[in-house]
Amino acid sequence: MKILLTACVLGFLSLLATTVANAYAAFPNGHMGQIIAIDRVERSIIIRDAESSDSIRISMTDNNRMMSQLMLWSVSNSVFVQYEDRDGSLFAIETERLQ
Repeated sequence: MKILLTACVLGFLSLLATTVANAYAAFPNGHMGQIIAIDRVERSIIIRDAESSDSIRISMTDNNRMMSQLMLWSVSNSVFVQYEDRDGSLFAIETERLQ
């Protein structure tokens, strides 16, 4: 029974790693990770990147849909953010909350 459980856990972890790698390959200007801070005044989030474990600050654009998403998110939510670099600052152009 322990062997079966171990095999299932290892299978799940390898599937998760493959999913993260595929997301990065499909969206080179994207980050997937867990929200560790939300600044609603500055309209930005800080995520812990799933691939590198680095903390990354991403600012939201003035897009109404993104601003409403920012109000619904909370710390520890997992998100995928596609971004553009504007003079060294990252600005979200597409966001999705992950389950």
